[in-house]
Amino acid sequence: MDLELFLRSLESEFDARRRADADALVDELAQAERVALTLADRIAAREGEKLKVILRGGESIEGALVRARKGWILLRDARGDALIPLHAIVAASPLGMSADCSRASAGIAMSSVLRALANARIPVVVDHDAGRHVGIILGVFADHFDMETNAGETMIDSRDRSPRARLGLAHSRIRYVRTAAIRNYIDV
Repeated sequence: MDLELFLRSLESEFDARRRADADALVDELAQAERVALTLADRIAAREGEKLKVILRGGESIEGALVRARKGWILLRDARGDALIPLHAIVAASPLGMSADCSRASAGIAMSSVLRALANARIPVVVDHDAGRHVGIILGVFADHFDMETNAGETMIDSRDRSPRARLGLAHSRIRYVRTAAIRNYIDV
């Protein structure tokens, strides 16, 4: 028996097994990575690109994804900017297989953006499960915020006059918040 031939055969068999094991490990790691991806991670990877989201209740918004942060995204369409909590998104397209976990886990919380809007008394439109409300955010709390609807700042002329109301709205039921000035209060 030729020992050199035997050793080459053994090495070849060992290399083939090692390649097969490595290929199996790569497949296993890729599957584990996909299982760990969240919708937020995949949306964040689209920052700077066009994205269409469908919100709870069926309304869709399509525009440029300006920011994707922990708990919210900022989409810009023809109507302006829409601050959208991730919990309101039921579908998004197009999504790739890559993700950006750093963006999806970074930045200020949506409640901080709402607080900044309240402090500046910026008129907002809040699309909420309790209806669409135009007004001023008065205060932001742990799980809800107070909003004054039909506030003086939101009236264009005397025809807009109607009784003011103060509502407490749950954060978890927001579909989106819009205002032309919203980009001034989002972290870059």
